[in-house]
Amino acid sequence: MGGGTIVGKDEMKRRIFESYKYAEDLVKPLAETYELKDEEAVEEIIDKLDMLRLQGLHPRYERMRKETRRRMLKEKVNLDLHLPLISDCLQIIDKETTDQIREEIVKNVIENDKKYEEVLEEGKNKIKEKMKTK
Repeated sequence: MGGGTIVGKDEMKRRIFESYKYAEDLVKPLAETYELKDEEAVEEIIDKLDMLRLQGLHPRYERMRKETRRRMLKEKVNLDLHLPLISDCLQIIDKETTDQIREEIVKNVIENDKKYEEVLEEGKNKIKEKMKTK
């Protein structure tokens, strides 16, 4: 018979959360935000998660992170270019056009890994052109 050590579920969970990816993506941000030691954050998490939820955690986290980033970037573009003011309030440019410009900026940043400032400037120039043609 093998002389392997039996590890309890909480110890398995703890090892998972102490791995680099979980520590960097989940534990450290929570610990910093809520002023906890890393170990305290790990304890809070493992007390609340069963193994089944833990196994699917990272893919759910990645999907949520991408969706949140996309949503926040859209809002940043709205604010930086004053798109709601231009399309909804002043109605200088139709909403479809401002939505299209915003989506193009977001896509270039997230999918094409372009610098936000550069694609924002391109979007600003497109809006200026649209303003001139109306």
